[in-house]
Amino acid sequence: MMAGYKWFTYLMPSSYSLAALVGVQFGEAQDVISVTDGGVTTEMTVAQYIEDTYDFRPNRKYNFMAGLMVIWAVLQMAIYLTFKYVSHLKR
Repeated sequence: MMAGYKWFTYLMPSSYSLAALVGVQFGEAQDVISVTDGGVTTEMTVAQYIEDTYDFRPNRKYNFMAGLMVIWAVLQMAIYLTFKYVSHLKR
């Protein structure tokens, strides 16, 4: 992703849910795997690979869940205000 578009991931709820899910599922996995990049093979754990490659850190899973709750609350408030102040029934 281009550096100028990184801010867009903070607005998408799917990025928070995916990061929290991957952090919970694979963040504590200590299985050693072989990773080949550019002809060089490196031994690392699954958790380290997820952290290095995708920047999904298991210690931030609660931050991601809090982000999802904030996005949900803002969306619910926007829906409430729309129902309260926007009426298409006025003649």
